[in-house]
Amino acid sequence: MGYDEARYIGRNNQDFSVPAQNVVATASDHVVTVSNAQRIPLARACKLLGGAVVVTTAGTSKVPKFHILQSTNTGIALAPSHTLGASAAATIVATRSYTAGEVATVEVVSTGTASATQTSPVAEISLDLQDQFA
Repeated sequence: MGYDEARYIGRNNQDFSVPAQNVVATASDHVVTVSNAQRIPLARACKLLGGAVVVTTAGTSKVPKFHILQSTNTGIALAPSHTLGASAAATIVATRSYTAGEVATVEVVSTGTASATQTSPVAEISLDLQDQFA
């Protein structure tokens, strides 16, 4: 490829499931965070542009949120309602760029309904990524 030859900078989607997570709430409205709920290996250098989520199995906790992280920094937040079939588009918190081979992680945030062990919903997430070239 020549120095000034045009290159297509591609966009692609990364689709994956986030399984239910056990969360232990100490009281009603206690917010519980589960780090590393899902790990997403990224083969190419890319920038996270957005995404969407759909709840495929409702959990027993309430007010679910899914954060896509780079290290401990949130790139996007997804906040569907807690019912089966609920969906939401991503809210961009900050643009994150990943190097080839880096792993993005999903953090699940749930709010307890009582002092008990509860589960977060099962969700399907699709991330919108743009390839990056050196």
